[in-house]
Amino acid sequence: MAADRIDLMVQQEGVILDALFKFVTGWMVFLFHTGWSMLETGSIRYESIPGVLNKNMLALCVAFLAWWTVGYSFAFGPADNAVLGSMDFAFNAKHMNWYFQGTFCATAATIPSGAVAERMNVKFYAIYAGIFAAMIYPAVSHWCWSGQGFLSYADGTSAFGKSFLDFAGAGVVHMTGGIGALLGSLAVGPRKDRFTCPERFDAHNLSMVVLATLLMWFSWFGFNTGSLTSLHKPGAIQTALDVVANTTLAPAVCALILWSLHTNLR
Repeated sequence: MAADRIDLMVQQEGVILDALFKFVTGWMVFLFHTGWSMLETGSIRYESIPGVLNKNMLALCVAFLAWWTVGYSFAFGPADNAVLGSMDFAFNAKHMNWYFQGTFCATAATIPSGAVAERMNVKFYAIYAGIFAAMIYPAVSHWCWSGQGFLSYADGTSAFGKSFLDFAGAGVVHMTGGIGALLGSLAVGPRKDRFTCPERFDAHNLSMVVLATLLMWFSWFGFNTGSLTSLHKPGAIQTALDVVANTTLAPAVCALILWSLHTNLR
């Protein structure tokens, strides 16, 4: 009986630890939107700031509502197929996983924002964000992360043999959002006189760009370590430490390489 009580206590403590872990890392990922907005506004012309901030804020709100209404169910709801989750809509806010995965979805929805900066109507971008968070991102998430999708079954296999592995969203988040950014930039084209008078498009506030970079670097610790989803499983702490080390060292090396190239190639 005592052993059963101890096991129950350990299990309950594990649930509490994992919930707190998801909450904190989810908040850190949410903070990414602040850094992203700062980066984007610092990189564009001063007169375009209100429109860009309006677009980013509206897209974030629309994306979360779409994720709550249908997106989470399509991504992680129980399913009898390998393409899309269930249709048990607008119930999922009670799930611990809903908010954390929602921050990833909202991040992916805002990736194209910079690619179409100063060239896309706010309403059209909000429509895109809603469709993306309701259908496009959930489908890809279901394929790769639900354990039921055809690219990654729960038993470690896929419809093509070995399971697709995406630890922190390189494919699900960034490739999906990047494709949207590429298609969006091709659709709207470059800004008028962008390549004939490039000096007119210089970043208006480089200090904001640097501060935004630091803020997003901080948010990446939540993004990457939070992808573990659990800290009480065997080996999870050591994996988290490895992730933190990689998230610290990789950007530092990249920054030094870019600084060296910029200094020597000017």
